[in-house]
Amino acid sequence: MASTATRHKFFTTLFFAAVVFYWCFHTIHGEQGLYALLLESHRQERLEAELETLRNQRIFMEHKVALMREGAVDPDLLDEEVRRYLGYAGQNELVVISPPLL
Repeated sequence: MASTATRHKFFTTLFFAAVVFYWCFHTIHGEQGLYALLLESHRQERLEAELETLRNQRIFMEHKVALMREGAVDPDLLDEEVRRYLGYAGQNELVVISPPLL
């Protein structure tokens, strides 16, 4: 009888240890575990930085569009765009070709 009680106690302890191990493992490595939370927080930081960059680009482009509206065309901006897109240059000017900023 003592042997059966000891065996029962051993398997009960083993079962509960396996259950606790299962819960702990999935708490850390599961689909919604701590590791997944860490990855998502890094992804969120990266996407927020990208969003900030895109917002700054949009503000810059809106400013350029505002300068080119009818009745308020900035002569310097118009000259810059004509030279960039049409390849216009005067006789005594040196043309330096560089990749666009945006």
